[in-house]
Amino acid sequence: MNELMETVKSGLTFLADLSVRAAAVALLGGAVLWLMRNRSAAARHALCLGVLAGLFLLPVLRLALPGVYLEKASAEDAAAAVLPQLPALGAASAGAGTTNVAVRDSRIPAWPLPLAVAYLAVAGTMLLRSALRVRRAGRNAEAGAVLRDARLTELLGELALRQGRGFPLPGLRECAASGVPHALGWRQPIIVLPTGWRDWEDFRLRAVLAHEFAHVRRGDWAVMVAVAIYRALFWFHPASWWLEGRLAALAEEACDASALEASGDDRRYAAVLLDFATVMTGEAVPATAMARGSKIGARIERILAGGWKHARPLGPKSLAALAACTLPLLLGAAMLRPGQEPVQPSAGLQRSELDPLSHRAIPGARMTAADAGEMEARLNRNPDDLEARANLLGYYYSNALAEPWLAHLLWAIDHHPEAALHDTYPSWVASSRGLIVNDADFRKVQDLWRRRAAENPANAEVLLHAGQFFERIDRAEAKRFYFAARAAVPEDPRPLRFLSALAWPEINPLWVRHLNREAAAKQALQDVLSSLDGGYVGAVALTVCRLQALSRTDIDPRLQAAHEFRRNACLSLYSRAAELDGGNSQWSTALAVLRGQMPAPKPQPAVETANAPAASQTPQPEPAAEATPKPPLRISVGGNVQQALLTSSVEPEYPQQARQVQLSGIVKFNVIIDREGNVSNLTLISGHPLLVQSAMDAVRQYKYRPTLLNGQPVEVVSTVDVGFIYH
Repeated sequence: MNELMETVKSGLTFLADLSVRAAAVALLGGAVLWLMRNRSAAARHALCLGVLAGLFLLPVLRLALPGVYLEKASAEDAAAAVLPQLPALGAASAGAGTTNVAVRDSRIPAWPLPLAVAYLAVAGTMLLRSALRVRRAGRNAEAGAVLRDARLTELLGELALRQGRGFPLPGLRECAASGVPHALGWRQPIIVLPTGWRDWEDFRLRAVLAHEFAHVRRGDWAVMVAVAIYRALFWFHPASWWLEGRLAALAEEACDASALEASGDDRRYAAVLLDFATVMTGEAVPATAMARGSKIGARIERILAGGWKHARPLGPKSLAALAACTLPLLLGAAMLRPGQEPVQPSAGLQRSELDPLSHRAIPGARMTAADAGEMEARLNRNPDDLEARANLLGYYYSNALAEPWLAHLLWAIDHHPEAALHDTYPSWVASSRGLIVNDADFRKVQDLWRRRAAENPANAEVLLHAGQFFERIDRAEAKRFYFAARAAVPEDPRPLRFLSALAWPEINPLWVRHLNREAAAKQALQDVLSSLDGGYVGAVALTVCRLQALSRTDIDPRLQAAHEFRRNACLSLYSRAAELDGGNSQWSTALAVLRGQMPAPKPQPAVETANAPAASQTPQPEPAAEATPKPPLRISVGGNVQQALLTSSVEPEYPQQARQVQLSGIVKFNVIIDREGNVSNLTLISGHPLLVQSAMDAVRQYKYRPTLLNGQPVEVVSTVDVGFIYH
């Protein structure tokens, strides 16, 4: 039933849209008709006939031609405009602690159905009435006697030569049911004369035949049938009634002009019209009757005043000029769309349950709209159902539905900042704005995390989640949250892991994003060394200092300074860690290896499990082993350095949805490059969801020169930036 109602509503909307466009075409035609008021009736009739043809073509052009919008879609609200809207998920009750997600009710109002029934009833009645009138006129003509009179044939032949129609001539019939002569038919036209025509004088007979033969030559019968059909379909539109009246009046005026040219006497012709008008009954007469309608008096006055013009048809040049002027206007009426250009909805950014762009899980990515509706119903019953909320976060994010995603995210931060759902990708990606377009919304998320962290100073989960969020926004604030988590739960290893991951790229001069890399790296190193937390200093040392890489001698001259700085930094870090945490022999052992007092440890093969990420974003230290050093399985190289080894790259395809919203941005990946120089794995660091998939497809095809360490190829962990700029 909903599908039927939707179809009916769409049909009525389309009909209303056509009515507005038809009004514009009719108004324009009326204006041009007024400008042509001093031209012949034949020329004005041709203009009205063009308007009628345009009105019939308008629905076809409206559906076939693309729209031209007055405004382009803005990028400001692009994320919500370009992507599909969620079907109705049910109304969310506004209870305590619940999240009200605005969803659209799928119920369609009932008013379109009775309105459509009323329209069809009136249109069907008018079509049936017109068909019956045409059929009645045809039957009356068929019932009449065929006329084969020599005088009539001679007059018709003369008129055919004068008016330029040629042969064969229209048929002639005598009909007792009509007191007024008229013409009907298209391919086999007929002129119907009333009984008593034999008593007419030659002038009267010539005038009647000239008038009706002009109707035949002009095809007025077919025109009036067509305009009757249009009036029945658009019976509610004033333009259809106006056009029918103008076409009928101008056709009669043009035929009067032809008859006056043939007869040559204005007064006698006016008297003939007056005679036929007096014998007309109240019964309906065909549209091409010689004397019909309430404006017969105006016709007679115009004839007597000499206001008629010769009924010369428009020539090919005039018709071409008229078409050249009206066709662009008709195309404009069909193609112009008011308002802003809508962005075509995408099919959604569906991902698997495990995001291929990250090791972070995306629960609910495979859900359908119906599944999402069930989850919303579960939340209405129990707002603290975190499983349902995590699934909805994943569903809304995977389909790029910004508003409900943000609403659920804010509720989760506000009520359960410690929940594990904040470790899932749809929640974690909020730190890079994710689907957040509005700056005020982004500030709202930041302020909410600050408040919850301040309210839970002893809850390590809340503090770690807050720190993870601020890593991409304010590294200093993220460190503050991580240090607070370490102080709250000293035995928890996670704060040290997060802190060392933040310090590693700052101290490594190959990674520092700064014009003066050495100065920035020195300042970052000094900040770590000033700490009184030996565990923290040691964790940073383990992350930054890869013993095998530091002990090699075949360093590229371009990297010699950075290598030397890194070696000295590790000496300082291990010395400081041993000083602050003397009970841990790990620091003194590493320090002895760096000073050459002990052999370097042997690397252990990297073992990857099905549940572990394919590549870590931070290199881990190797445990001490045998005295014979071997090259590491994997080393870390800055993105700018690795870029110099790039031999083949592929330009990413600009996604159509991103182009429509004029989206620009950078997608950043952590990549693993194998010994042959191929990208074997990549992990998303940041980037807009609309751009990520295309960037990932391009980076997978990158080719690098193999990286050699001690003459042997090794795997490389690096970063890749893929830029998208809208032109």
